[in-house]
Amino acid sequence: MTVGTQQLLASVVSKPKLSSVDARFMGVIWDCFTTWLAEQLHAKLPVRCLGLGEFTLRRDTIGPMEFFNPMFVLSEGFAHRFQLHDRRPKPAALGSASAARATDVDIAKVTQMVTEKLGEVVLRETVEHALRDAIERIGDFCSDERAHGIVTIDLLLGKLVCENRSVELHFLSQDERARALDAKKKANAKASARTVNWGGAGGAGDELGIIGAGARPGTALSDAGTRASSLAGRPASSGQGAALPDPPLQRPRRTQVKKVAALDPRDMLLSHATQIARKAEAVRDEHKSEAEQFSSDMSRLRGEMVLELEERVHRKSHMRDVALIHQVQAHEKALRDRDARQLLGTDHFPFRTEEQAKAQVKESNAVLKQNLDGQMAELSMARRILAKGAYSASGTPDVFATSLSMGHSEQPPPSASSDRPQLAMQVAIDDAYVRYSRFLEGRAGAEERARSYADEQSLLAEQAELIRREEGRRRAADMADYLKRQIAQKELRERESLIEKRAYKPPQHLAALPAPKPRDLHFLAESRLKLRHTLDQQVEAKQRARAEQEGEEVAAQAEMLQLVSSELRETRTRDLQRKAEEQVVLREAWGRQTAFKNLEKIVAASDL
Repeated sequence: MTVGTQQLLASVVSKPKLSSVDARFMGVIWDCFTTWLAEQLHAKLPVRCLGLGEFTLRRDTIGPMEFFNPMFVLSEGFAHRFQLHDRRPKPAALGSASAARATDVDIAKVTQMVTEKLGEVVLRETVEHALRDAIERIGDFCSDERAHGIVTIDLLLGKLVCENRSVELHFLSQDERARALDAKKKANAKASARTVNWGGAGGAGDELGIIGAGARPGTALSDAGTRASSLAGRPASSGQGAALPDPPLQRPRRTQVKKVAALDPRDMLLSHATQIARKAEAVRDEHKSEAEQFSSDMSRLRGEMVLELEERVHRKSHMRDVALIHQVQAHEKALRDRDARQLLGTDHFPFRTEEQAKAQVKESNAVLKQNLDGQMAELSMARRILAKGAYSASGTPDVFATSLSMGHSEQPPPSASSDRPQLAMQVAIDDAYVRYSRFLEGRAGAEERARSYADEQSLLAEQAELIRREEGRRRAADMADYLKRQIAQKELRERESLIEKRAYKPPQHLAALPAPKPRDLHFLAESRLKLRHTLDQQVEAKQRARAEQEGEEVAAQAEMLQLVSSELRETRTRDLQRKAEEQVVLREAWGRQTAFKNLEKIVAASDL
């Protein structure tokens, strides 16, 4: 199935979205749009086509030669909206200057072309809506390939083809585009020659100087001359001795000039007075509303200021009471803290200080050093005794004993006889036993000291916990006493206020009003006279001001009337002058047409 231009325009007419035109209007609008598009592209001017895409030019170079070939770039938004594909790739040689010069569709120009072709006034919105509906319908047809198949849209510069949602524009050659454009222009010129120009486009009427002329006398004259020349070179046909009918003479369209109604000065003055009264009433109403708004704003601001002042006074009194209570609480807390610094039943600090810990470490180190010194002294004494016993038994000094006495116990004893190894073994066993027993005693002493230290620390921790609990109980009792005192003070204040309320007695009402003061009638009469004189002066001043204002208004009205009358006279003079010029021009045109008509009759008579 194939969809063409006729189906596209028929679908727009049958199911419009924005436009409301018939098939004839739609065909003329599409024809004028394609003609304008071809003219722009023929003049090498890129165009952005109402969201469809861009008709631009591609720069191609072959050696030193440079060519500009037409190209269509589908809009990405249009393609994404209808899920289409641009079959032609984006060229890398497209100039940025060409893209920057791309312009939108000139709807005004297209509307002028449609008006000239139809011979009646067409609105800009009608043309724009029709074109947008056509572009929208192209996207609908191209997006549904199952229902419409291949879509082929005829443009004056080529054909827009869509197959399988792939859009491509096949351009005509430059010569073919030029010939098609010339043929379209000639067809439009012939169509416009048969219709009346309502759009005021430039033509032969402008050449003759006819302002607002709807006909094309120049076109009619040119057609008459062409027909006369063709008749001059053609022999008369047999059986037809009568001349051809005269070409119709079209009278130019005269614009209807609305007559200006005669103005009466009294009506002008009355209208002006009415406008002034209306403006004064509007000004008074505006001043009255502004005064009411101002008074309401002032009353609201006064109420807010009074409320804020009362809140500020109440806040200050409350903060003063709170500050006094805080001072009392701080003083009582200072007294309680001073009493709490003394520990009951303990005349020393419950925890060790750093100096005490260092002293204890030094004391333990001294005890360990003393134990080691005692062990060294016992060891040296045992060595001396062992050396003395070995010397007395053998009669010769023993090298092993001597070495033990000198502290060289690491050298092995000589094995000269069998008694010496046994003696050395016995001495070593005894020495090891003594050292082990001393080690056990020292460890037991250290464990005992550690146990006593841990007991001391646990006792001190228990005492500190008892002191803390006692302090918490004492503080809770103080807080309870403080709250009881506050409750008692509050009850006392409430009783005092109740007593004051009961003791208050309202003032007694007077049984009769006091006697009025005597009135000074002479002073009152003088005051009234002065007030009356002041009011009379104010009334006279207002009357003088009103008279001056009315005089100024009358002078302004007279000046306005003079200006209006002078403007009317000038307008009338210009209209008469313009009509005289039009009559002269029309008379000349009519004379020319009559001369051409007589010439045509003479030529026809000569042919016969």
